[in-house]
Amino acid sequence: MPTLPTFAAAPAPVAQAAPFADGPGLIAYVMGAYKEMGPTKGAQIQGVLTTLGYQNINDVKPEHYGSLYQGVEALKRG
Repeated sequence: MPTLPTFAAAPAPVAQAAPFADGPGLIAYVMGAYKEMGPTKGAQIQGVLTTLGYQNINDVKPEHYGSLYQGVEALKRG
């Protein structure tokens, strides 16, 4: 009987680095994104925060900056 094929696990998605590294940079980025998207679409940024477990932008930890950035960029594209 032939041996069964083996499959490698799919590579983990690579988190895109955020273009900011501190709280003031985070706030500036989010405010700029909000202004760019307008109030209706910009309000969806709160959903990105909630998905990450935050209610307030000031509470976002540096280890989640990349995820927040990806979520906001997805809103901008969508």
